[in-house]
Amino acid sequence: MDKRVRLIWGLMFLLSGCLPAPGAPAPLSTIVPPPTETRLPTPTVTATPGPTITGQGRLIYLLGSKVYGGGFSGDNAREIAALGEGQVISPRLRGNRMAYLLGLELRLLDLRRGSATTLFTLPEGAILDTFDLCWSVGGEAIAYTVAYEDPEALTFGRSVEVGVVDLPTGEHRLVARLKDSFLATLLGYNDASGELFLVPRGAEPSFEEIAVYDGWRRDRVIESIPIEGDAMPDQSVLSPELSRLALASLDSEAGTGQILVYDLTVAQPTAQLLELPPGTHARYFIWSPDGQSLAYFLLSGVAYGDEVTEARGLWVWDLSDEGTMQVAEEGSPFSGPVAWSLAGDAILAFHYEEGEGYYYLASRDGSVVMRLDITSEARALGWAPEGG
Repeated sequence: MDKRVRLIWGLMFLLSGCLPAPGAPAPLSTIVPPPTETRLPTPTVTATPGPTITGQGRLIYLLGSKVYGGGFSGDNAREIAALGEGQVISPRLRGNRMAYLLGLELRLLDLRRGSATTLFTLPEGAILDTFDLCWSVGGEAIAYTVAYEDPEALTFGRSVEVGVVDLPTGEHRLVARLKDSFLATLLGYNDASGELFLVPRGAEPSFEEIAVYDGWRRDRVIESIPIEGDAMPDQSVLSPELSRLALASLDSEAGTGQILVYDLTVAQPTAQLLELPPGTHARYFIWSPDGQSLAYFLLSGVAYGDEVTEARGLWVWDLSDEGTMQVAEEGSPFSGPVAWSLAGDAILAFHYEEGEGYYYLASRDGSVVMRLDITSEARALGWAPEGG
């Protein structure tokens, strides 16, 4: 696998938390006007003096098997821990902890002490490139999904395991085995209510409903949430408190790309609809820490499967006033947002084009774009709070 492909797949892994079960969504009720493109700052190819963006926390990133932490912009970074030999899969930050898979072991790293513990070991036959995890809403549990080889699965030759690890007790629970399934997209887990949201996936690239499982009882589906349009599992994300679901969709009749956001706090969820400019679609959704804004990349092509030749910028949709804003000019389709800052006032993104890559920060109001002085080989994860 060449360097370009590794970087693209690394970004996809980065761009990769659930609520009381809602009822079926009502017809779409709110339509937001499509965004308009404006000229905005773009990160330069070489670092030059200029406006800076400051904030809280230390930027955490991986370089090989080592974890580093620096200042807000990644400056003065130092090694926090060496994770060991093997590929690090699905690293996820929560405060000053990082969960990740190394080999067959699900581990938890304490960023303050630089020490890791093994939570449990996956069974032999696990297909590691299908593994994914998420932190629970309360941060006291980790949910995961992974496919494994299954000779009794006549269609796909594999089944999917869905599980939960409760951190205070160390208990590992099997939530479900999805027999003869190709994959499952994990959306989130509520450790208070026990609801676990996921999308079981077969041969079709899109999906029509989300399954809500009981995280405390084996193989029990609490609710199924129907989804409108031609929705893509990999471009569907729940907000931090699991109150809103954002997903990429396609109005096949009109031939336009859309973003749908369902409010899951009401008995009959409705959806806000952001209709995108003609000939574009959105990917790589990341919710702000307060769950009020959604960052996304605008790309050429109406449907997810269309050939993508260029990007149309990094955008933010503020759902409180239903306004959209382009916060950085970005033309490379191999780029994407990585994380919001802890205070929600800046977005970390990665640019890659023609063998060159770099990280940059874009301020929430679109006024400043600043390139970071960390290597493009790094795998930035986001920020951890200073101190405890």
